[in-house]
Amino acid sequence: MPPLTFDFDRIRHFEFGVGLKLDEEHEDKNGKKKPNGKKRKVNYGEKKTLDFYRVKVDEEVKAELLNMVMTTWDNMQLSKWTGGKVTKTNRKTAVEAGEMEPPRRYQPSEKYSSSEHVYIPLDAIQAVHLKQLHEADGIPIDKGALKKHARISVYFVRMEDQDTNRLTAVRRATRFKGILKARLIQLISESMEIVCEPVFQLDQDFDLLADASRAHILRPQAFALAFKLQEFIMRAVPKNIKIIEKAMPPIDFEPIRAYAVEHPRAAGFVSSIAAQVAGPQPPPDLTALKAFCEVNGVKVNLVEESIIPEKGHELGFLEVLDDRRYAVTWPPGGARRYRATGRERV
Repeated sequence: MPPLTFDFDRIRHFEFGVGLKLDEEHEDKNGKKKPNGKKRKVNYGEKKTLDFYRVKVDEEVKAELLNMVMTTWDNMQLSKWTGGKVTKTNRKTAVEAGEMEPPRRYQPSEKYSSSEHVYIPLDAIQAVHLKQLHEADGIPIDKGALKKHARISVYFVRMEDQDTNRLTAVRRATRFKGILKARLIQLISESMEIVCEPVFQLDQDFDLLADASRAHILRPQAFALAFKLQEFIMRAVPKNIKIIEKAMPPIDFEPIRAYAVEHPRAAGFVSSIAAQVAGPQPPPDLTALKAFCEVNGVKVNLVEESIIPEKGHELGFLEVLDDRRYAVTWPPGGARRYRATGRERV
């Protein structure tokens, strides 16, 4: 696996910030919603998901955040380790072993474990909002951003080395702001007093790291939630269907389109298939495709040199196109049908 395109020994610029949920209502200076606030229109390119702001931090906090970044990269390699429990003695060996095994590309239709190292090209359609954060110039400073507790969705670090290579790290703010509701006390002048100011807690690592070409993701579900991929993928169904139609013209995708715009799981398959078929593709053999569908329990019809999935079999047909349906014929006794929640070529 290629290393990160970043020189940690020559950092020249460091930023910390938070991503706030869009303020659909006006707020007062304390971050509380005013009763008669008006909804704000969001209009720039693809629909915006978060408002990003920088927050000033001191050198000690910077050091802790940098340590989080380094720990994240190590944990990505350790996610591939199969040699038993990781200890101080074998940690270096486990990290080096992980660096030799390339991660799989992130697919919206895949079901991942809670921690699994995958990657996605930064120019992929699913990474558009992450790319905007990574490449943005002049993110504004908001001294009051941390006071808007309820709106904090993620926190991030952006760094730049002496060669102007950028590295962005993002973490969902679940733990970061989770301590806010706790009742904390501290020792002041030999007596215990209530902590009145907000206290934030950093995590051990980040959910993802992004350099110039790709995002390395440690927690795929966190990536999807942080950047609201489900909403994005649902909106992209018509666009993705057009991409697939160009690659597979003999297939009637109108029933698929109508089904996918209402069903998130189907929309994920459409997004995954569109990413795989981008560019010229050989025309599918409809007779062979129909036979494969029948073996795997998916009902389709051939109508005027076009194949159409029957009502109720739209999702199954998408699973076929996304290599998610298969049948096992050994040992003998009839085909046994299975659905693949994950797929990795061997």
